[in-house]
Amino acid sequence: MNKSWLDNSGFTLMEILLAISIFAAVVSMAYGSYNATFRVIDSAESQAKIYEKSRVVLGLIVNDLQLLYQGKGGILQGTEDTLSGERADSLIFSSNGHIRFDRDDIVSGYALIAYQAIAGENEEDGLSLYRYDKVFLPGSKEKEKEEDDLGLKICDGLSGLSFQYFDDSGESFDEWNSEEPEDTANTFPSMVQITVRFMSAEDPETDIIFKTGVAIEIAEGQK
Repeated sequence: MNKSWLDNSGFTLMEILLAISIFAAVVSMAYGSYNATFRVIDSAESQAKIYEKSRVVLGLIVNDLQLLYQGKGGILQGTEDTLSGERADSLIFSSNGHIRFDRDDIVSGYALIAYQAIAGENEEDGLSLYRYDKVFLPGSKEKEKEEDDLGLKICDGLSGLSFQYFDDSGESFDEWNSEEPEDTANTFPSMVQITVRFMSAEDPETDIIFKTGVAIEIAEGQK
């Protein structure tokens, strides 16, 4: 029997170690590529959710303001506020934009709509936005918002909410009170600018900002 052939038929320790090293490098590269792919997918899904939230929030506010009720008893009051150093304004106004959830809801009259951002349970949760909606019959004197009723939660994950009000001369205001017309040219603003800021999942230090504006056609009686 040829012993030399038997002696040379296996792998040396160096060859085994080299093969293991190459295998480990290939697996490491494949795993890194795999992780990078899923990070991109997660980031895209997170961005899509934020864009959807912004679409819903801005769509609701714009629709309600476009149906602003300016008749007798109509109001618009915007208050500047801050939470954790960020703008968290509140806005309350009369509107014909009531959303009916119950068949027994009053359908005539106008609604008192309020938007308010409050802090989440944890700081990393950001702010939660609520929409208050209550209908009042024409001529009703009871048009105060119920203090403890925040309304329906619209979304969370906000880092800021602000409103800017413009009169018919283009001058801007951080707050507005339709019941104090002596401070403005008209009882109601000519335009309201809405800014919502969302927390970025990839970079907590960076906000994703969305802005829009609503032009308000002042009723003849208010000009």
